[in-house]
Amino acid sequence: MTHSNLPQRDSGLLALMDNWPFTLGDVFRLTERPTLTAATRRGFPIDVIEEDKRYIIEASVPGINKDEIEVSLEDNNLTIQIRQGSKTEHSDKNYVCRERWSGIASRTVSLPFTSGEGDVEASLKDGVLTLVVNKAPEKQVKKISIK
Repeated sequence: MTHSNLPQRDSGLLALMDNWPFTLGDVFRLTERPTLTAATRRGFPIDVIEEDKRYIIEASVPGINKDEIEVSLEDNNLTIQIRQGSKTEHSDKNYVCRERWSGIASRTVSLPFTSGEGDVEASLKDGVLTLVVNKAPEKQVKKISIK
């Protein structure tokens, strides 16, 4: 078989895909990489740990006092909101870099169950807010006797 007899690829869309910088699998792997979302750029990172009878949520909130933190529970959504006090403006200063901020940031964790307020404990130590959410007890199956 000579070179001229080899099957030729269509030079249209398929040729464009040959030159594409990444495959379709690469596109889906992009979602696996951590990204800087608005919550993490101007917010705070959280970890959610599942144990047998509870969930533990740890939030890094360095420099935040407990008076600046609000935790709320609505249905199965647990929300952590921090209000960083406003910093004094110094308009006469020529900032080269300014990363400290003031304002509000929040994160919401959707729990796989509805929990009551009494089932959540919160503590703040060394810049880490720890929330312990007890899991709801499993409902027992009620057997009905037939008469």
